[in-house]
Amino acid sequence: MTLAHTQEGATQWLQALGALGTFIGVFVSFGFWFVDLRYQQAVDIVGRTIVNEEKMAPFAVSWIHGKNARTPVLFTISTIIKGGDEHVFTSSMFDQLPPNHDEVPGKNLCHKLDESPFWQEVRASWETSRRELRIGTWWAVGLAWLKAGMLILVNKLRRTDKKWKPIECARRFLRRKVSQDLRLRPMQSPKDLNRHLLYPEFQRECKRRDIERGGETQDPILEYAVRMPGLKSPWDVSVDVHPLLGYENSWKQHLQRIWISDGKPCIEVSRTELAALALIMGIRIHLNYKDSDSPSAARKDPKSDVLDRPEVESPGGDGKLDSQSQLFGQGYPRSLGGDGIFGRGLYGKPLYGDSWALRLVVGRVEHTSDGPSRGSGYSTLFAKCMACGCVPFETTDRWNRVIFITKGTLKAIKAGMNIRDGFYEEGKDKDESARPQKYLNRLPSARRISYYGLPGALNEGKIPHVCTVDGAPILAWPRVVAGIAFGGLVPMATLNLVRAIRFTAEGENNTVEIALEQLWNIMIDIQHLAQFHQLFGQDIEDAAKAKEGEEMEKMGNPTDASMARAASAISHLSTILEYAIARCAEPDAILNGGINVAPPVAHETAQQRRHRARADVFQACCKELSDSFLIARRSEEPANHHLHRKDETHTATVEKPISTHKARFDVVTCGRIARYIILVWSYYVTIVVWNDEENVEALKFVGNNKDRVYHPVDLNELPRSCFLS
Repeated sequence: MTLAHTQEGATQWLQALGALGTFIGVFVSFGFWFVDLRYQQAVDIVGRTIVNEEKMAPFAVSWIHGKNARTPVLFTISTIIKGGDEHVFTSSMFDQLPPNHDEVPGKNLCHKLDESPFWQEVRASWETSRRELRIGTWWAVGLAWLKAGMLILVNKLRRTDKKWKPIECARRFLRRKVSQDLRLRPMQSPKDLNRHLLYPEFQRECKRRDIERGGETQDPILEYAVRMPGLKSPWDVSVDVHPLLGYENSWKQHLQRIWISDGKPCIEVSRTELAALALIMGIRIHLNYKDSDSPSAARKDPKSDVLDRPEVESPGGDGKLDSQSQLFGQGYPRSLGGDGIFGRGLYGKPLYGDSWALRLVVGRVEHTSDGPSRGSGYSTLFAKCMACGCVPFETTDRWNRVIFITKGTLKAIKAGMNIRDGFYEEGKDKDESARPQKYLNRLPSARRISYYGLPGALNEGKIPHVCTVDGAPILAWPRVVAGIAFGGLVPMATLNLVRAIRFTAEGENNTVEIALEQLWNIMIDIQHLAQFHQLFGQDIEDAAKAKEGEEMEKMGNPTDASMARAASAISHLSTILEYAIARCAEPDAILNGGINVAPPVAHETAQQRRHRARADVFQACCKELSDSFLIARRSEEPANHHLHRKDETHTATVEKPISTHKARFDVVTCGRIARYIILVWSYYVTIVVWNDEENVEALKFVGNNKDRVYHPVDLNELPRSCFLS
């Protein structure tokens, strides 16, 4: 062996020892870094919180980022509310919140919005863009490696096979990495039956077992019926031009960094966001001025006294909140409580000054009959507006157009007068009548609100219309009322609004007893036909199996129902309509009856058939409401305003019962079902009052059932800033 070979061997050994020493040094350094990182996470409240998946849900950061990670961001409450205005979700999103009594119950609110079907599609488009970017990057790196490998292979490494192994390992790694990026991950099926599986927009292959046909079909169980005229479906709007979506760099105004309170993440909530969230979720907020008045103080109040928000400055200028509690005045509220429908609740306790700690609690309902149905519920835009006395009827690019119904507007509607642009203010009660309008203007909204409500010209013997300032008609009043069945079946509304709706829907020849009986029979029939899905809950399923008892006793008296029981009944109503529309959209559905419906199109797609069925049912409902309104106008006194009131001069004729034999719903039948639903809703809805005079009238209206009357807390009395955990 020559000296050259000996020197070459020694050099190779030294290179190997150097590489081994470098590897050991890197490994030891990584070990020290990992131990230090874990120690910092153990002693630091931020790192311990943001990596905890139980507290952060899907928003947890990777443990490797540790203390130096950017504080996670979550949706603002205003963004959630505006998303509801855009119909990104409906009230059913809140119905699906799981019962939660853990440390951070409020995380489920953002979690449910994050995993809603529409956001899933948006996220999929973003992930596709990111994946394409990663694939392009890895391909560029891979080509560079291959070129370098070929160059080294040709010039230096052809003499031995051992020196080729690093290049071969790198090539295999790149090939494996690129193949992983190219592979699309399939969607995982949910473990239990999700509400969205009942709709064709969310699950294309949703199967329905029809007992009568004895087989499986591809027809959807329910048809999504929450629609606003003039507002496109989120699926029809490009993500790039959507007012709430767009590219990720435009999301700064819709996201906020979290606060950390006692090791728990919190979201800052303003008083207007708190008020809007309560109206949307059907929660009645009350301020308690004594500790003994708060039934929730010992059960749901947060434990923290100090809030810390890392890396984010507070409105006062620093990143820390003052931990010193101030002495409360004599009239300062001591706690905040609110019980709502379907087991929801909001509970708060003051921290310092005007800042409160707030908890959103979703518990189990006390009775199975108080739970929600599997339908899409109501529009959150309707919930905000109708609690303030307004009925939305159209949405444009800039405006939400609503009719503000006061006593003067109600009188004008009963007299058959048109409704013009502007809202009606009544002389000396000007400030009181405008209070709900001012309240609504302060709530978060995706668009500005344009009010209609001034009495216009008289339409003698005709249907009143909503008109512009110049008197040009926009649409008929029955079409406004028909929209309530398509997204407006909310749990709370004002007294004058409910009176106007009941006057229009009840007419003279129908009473609420007939509507209740027929809707109950329809619901039982639907439960038999869709028994595998439990659309209406356990109680209705048990009633359908029993086949005994009187219908009115089963349905109950609306005036005796609590708010929770009434909200459950309203939820059943919306599911009935969605099932009926889905049956009208079937290829062999019956289309008949004296109304101007869209004719079937040759080679009509399933989506076109569903849209046509929904439009036809809406048109049939408008005709039903027009007829009932004209009947009510011709009578000297509107038909029954109370459930058990008997009128000696009333000569009602009982209509033919609605038949749902073999699930054959025609358009006319669905139109009548929609009118019955609106009428029954007017008896179950909780009345919102804005002054003492309305409170007295509302109690008489609901038969002195105090649980069905709610007086909202003034916005200025609510906490200026809350931290929702």
